[in-house]
Amino acid sequence: MPPVWRFAAAAQRYTFPVDVVLQRFKYHGDRALAPALSALLQPLAALPWLVGAELVPLPLHRRRERRRGFNQAQVLARSLAVGSGRPLRQHWLSRCVDTPAQVGLSAAARRRNLVGAFVATPEVAGRHIVLVDDVMTTGATLTAATQALFTHGARQVDCVVLARAVSAAQAGA
Repeated sequence: MPPVWRFAAAAQRYTFPVDVVLQRFKYHGDRALAPALSALLQPLAALPWLVGAELVPLPLHRRRERRRGFNQAQVLARSLAVGSGRPLRQHWLSRCVDTPAQVGLSAAARRRNLVGAFVATPEVAGRHIVLVDDVMTTGATLTAATQALFTHGARQVDCVVLARAVSAAQAGA
């Protein structure tokens, strides 16, 4: 299935040690890792297709953000905004459904899990949006978010992630 966004870029592969560090940051609240992770993302600030874009972090549902204490995508997006000079639009997309965690779900289950999970504000109409997230596994979350942005009139959507999960087949193993 082709992606619904135009471009996507990942700063790293989701392999050791990046996977371990990201998990400590995301699930164990080790915010001291934020500067190092943000530094890994900075080379993407020079991507030519960021010109004219507005950065939107992938939102967490408010309950999950409260439990975690922060939104890891928002931390990374803020850093990318500073590094690229692009505006950060933290409230243009929200997660209106508190879906179960995606970890361990098949690609099809991930897609089903996210139906109707996101809603965008009217401010996205006619805009070039770059979604920012920590990890892309199957792309289901970014697809659902992109569809919500297009539903509300976004002109173009691209994606930037810190790390991309790569299957053994993709890695050439």
